Amino acid sequence: MIEKLSIYKDAYLLTNKLYNAMPQMDKMHRHTIGSRILDSSLDMFKWITLANKAREKQERIKYLDEFMSSFEMLRVYLRICADNKILKLNTLTDLFILIDSVSK
Repeated sequence: MIEKLSIYKDAYLLTNKLYNAMPQMDKMHRHTIGSRILDSSLDMFKWITLANKAREKQERIKYLDEFMSSFEMLRVYLRICADNKILKLNTLTDLFILIDSVSK
């Protein structure tokens, strides 16, 4: 059921793309920022799922706030990757397109 939500689909595509981009990073970056990127993207699924299951409005808002926190941290990490040329430009372009899609 949740797999039909567009935010879930877009978050899945984003996470999959991020996972496949990790080999582009050198070892140091993979273990520092790379692990944080994957953790943030995987956390988004937890918050999407909990928000979808929540029945009370306040509870749902709480989970959506947590989702936004994880999502914003992911944006920051990707911006650091872009500024420091940690990932290839074409990969970053694809990722930022998916980031934009999730944010809608």
